[in-house]
Amino acid sequence: MKLFFLALYAKLIAITDIKYVRKWNNQLALLIQEGGAKIEMFEMPAAFIAFKTNEIQQLGEGRQLFYVDFDIHILDWQLDSGDGNFEQNLTVYDLKDKVFQAIQKYQPEITDVTVLVGACIRIGEEEDNDHNGVYHFIQHYRTTYIEQL
Repeated sequence: MKLFFLALYAKLIAITDIKYVRKWNNQLALLIQEGGAKIEMFEMPAAFIAFKTNEIQQLGEGRQLFYVDFDIHILDWQLDSGDGNFEQNLTVYDLKDKVFQAIQKYQPEITDVTVLVGACIRIGEEEDNDHNGVYHFIQHYRTTYIEQL
C-alpha cells in the first residue's frame, strides 16, 4: 500500500492550488479554536488520502487481490473570496474537479512488479459542512490491488 499511497501523493501534490498532501488521520481535529481565533496546523487547500481495504481474495501462488476503497479529503478555508459573498467558498468545487481529473481512471505505474494496481474509479462524493469555515469535500474511489510474495 505504501507504493500506491506514494503514487496518489505524487498525483495530488502536482495539482495546481493543492498546497499540502498527507495521509488522512482526521486532521480536522488538529484545527485549534482559541477564543474564536483559528490556528491552522497545515496549509490549505489540502488533500488527504485514506485507505479502506475491503475483501481480500486468494488468487493462488501467494497472490492476493484486495478491493480497495479510498477517500480523498479536500480541505479549504476561505472567509472571503472577494466576490461579495462572504463565507461562500465556491473554489472548493474547482479543487474537487481538479482532484477528479487527476485521479479518475488513474492507474499507477508502480515499478515494483510484485504490486499491481487497477484503474481508480470514483464511486461517490460528499460535502461535510460542520467545521467552522473549513470546507471539507470527500471523494470516494475504488480500485483493485494485487500483491504477491
